[in-house]
Amino acid sequence: MRLCALRVLILLCFLPPAAGLADQADTDFKLLPFNAEYRLTRDTTLFGRVKLSLERDGAHGYSYRARTVPAGLLSVFRDEEITESSDGRIDARGIVPHRYRYVRQQDDSHQVTELDFRWESMRVSNRTDGSHWAMSIPEGTQDKLGLQLALMMDLAHGRRFNTYPVADGGRLKQYQFRMTGIQTIKTIFGPLKTLRVSRSKQDKAPDAVFWFAPGLNHIPVRIDRQRKDGHFRMELDRVEGLAFSKNH
Repeated sequence: MRLCALRVLILLCFLPPAAGLADQADTDFKLLPFNAEYRLTRDTTLFGRVKLSLERDGAHGYSYRARTVPAGLLSVFRDEEITESSDGRIDARGIVPHRYRYVRQQDDSHQVTELDFRWESMRVSNRTDGSHWAMSIPEGTQDKLGLQLALMMDLAHGRRFNTYPVADGGRLKQYQFRMTGIQTIKTIFGPLKTLRVSRSKQDKAPDAVFWFAPGLNHIPVRIDRQRKDGHFRMELDRVEGLAFSKNH
């Protein structure tokens, strides 16, 4: 199984807070710097690790990074690494990406994709292996990595259904996330209360489930996806920079 097939796990107009969720809203929520490591399993077999890191540049800037490498038996047979980055600003609109970069290295091959968001003209430009294109984008458009930060913020503010336009694969796609309940799951911190969220694209059936932990500043602690070739899970293994809060 190629690691790029699992990059979608790393993760994708807003409705007002729904009744019953207002008490959960954190109006003072801020994205805090952190480093986290996740284990990737396929039908319970370890085959990769993902490292996520968030850095803040002053009050408004952010740099979000994801690095995926093989692990377990897969690391013996496959030399592959995927890195993603999203850089931008946080303002009254939320997450405003400026630049996204995707790099996939395998043996002698090297694939690079870069997106530049030009908000003054409401366009995004894309460069991939010698090709170049640009398209118009609406307010609130996200890249596929920074999307996770936008979702974390919206969940913290009590929004249970969120739709985001995402610049993905040369066109604009709609990603929908719906909170389907509050669930206590087993984690490295012991039993942990989480917000269970399903994801769908282009109004299709849900294709992934996320568990976000309010007690860890709403970072994801588990992501599940069922594919034709197995059940895949990304699960938090270690985190630094965030103090666990029992008040959530």
